[in-house]
Amino acid sequence: MIRRLLAALSLLGALLLASIAGTTSVSAASPPLTASASAQSLNGAGGIVALTLSSTQAGTCQIAVSPAASLSTSSTGCQGSVVTVLLPPNGSLAARSYVVSVRNGSTAATASLQLTVNPKRRVLFYGDSFGHEAAPYLSQSLLATGAVRVLTRTFPGTAMCSWLSSMPADAASFHPNSVILEFKGTQFVPCAQVGSWGSPAFLAAVRSVALQAAMIFLNAGAHHIYFVGAATPPPSFTLAATVIPEVTAAYAQVAAENLTLPIKVIDAGAAIEGAGGTYAATLPCLASELAAVPSLCTGGVVAGLASNVVRTPGEEHFCPVPWPNSYVLPPQGCVTYSSGAYRFGAAMAVPVLVQAHLGPIPVLTAP
Repeated sequence: MIRRLLAALSLLGALLLASIAGTTSVSAASPPLTASASAQSLNGAGGIVALTLSSTQAGTCQIAVSPAASLSTSSTGCQGSVVTVLLPPNGSLAARSYVVSVRNGSTAATASLQLTVNPKRRVLFYGDSFGHEAAPYLSQSLLATGAVRVLTRTFPGTAMCSWLSSMPADAASFHPNSVILEFKGTQFVPCAQVGSWGSPAFLAAVRSVALQAAMIFLNAGAHHIYFVGAATPPPSFTLAATVIPEVTAAYAQVAAENLTLPIKVIDAGAAIEGAGGTYAATLPCLASELAAVPSLCTGGVVAGLASNVVRTPGEEHFCPVPWPNSYVLPPQGCVTYSSGAYRFGAAMAVPVLVQAHLGPIPVLTAP
């Protein structure tokens, strides 16, 4: 009996010592094969994903992607190898998923992971003559990301109400994520002729139509609505100098009265104005204009700075050459590069790109 008791105490003491020394802990075995990705979700432009393979066993790994995509190699060493996968852009409405499968035949170990290319963002743009001039540059700024599709609906002299009847069809067929509405508030078309230009009745109609347009697209699934503020007209345009800011203020009121809705106002006019929002016929050239070959900085030297003409001489549009060559009805436009139209169009693109975390972002300040 005493011998058994001593033996039990001896065994207990050995277990306690082993526990103190840490020899009784058990660790989980590492997976025999793993694959990790530099990114598992890409924007609509697609792009390159780097796969890093790791294995506890030597051997050759076979890599496959379904649906098919470009691989830097389909067979490589399993230990520490990097394989690149090129996923194409996604112009569909839904996210596109790819499954990457890795197999180490020597140990029959497998690993898989899912990569996703999100759909391209869809931007729908409506505008009047300002919008018509700026549309090519807006599209250029958005398309440079490779992750955006753009549909433009512009015509000189139109008002926002001109497009209300066709907006539901555009919403249903194009499925825009973002909608940009650029109208400075003219009364050339009958639907806009409510009260005198700039009257309370006219501005109330502007607000009403703006909210109607916004709701058409928000109810159809759009995520963001942007109204655009026009640029300050020349001093000789005395009535326009009063009414155009009031139209922009009407858009801002719609946004302020509907804070739960994703409605914002873009002050694109500021991109072609002087200090304090004043009218500017010329502005210093942008870095992109100076760097272009051939140079897009063609307005001479103003106040010691290389400059560009940003407004049509004597009036409010952007084309640097005078009428009648400055502006032609669709599908034509300005007969030469228009710095003012570029700045106005790019300024409309910037908040859309920032919100979507896309680039490059146009730089609209002089160097």
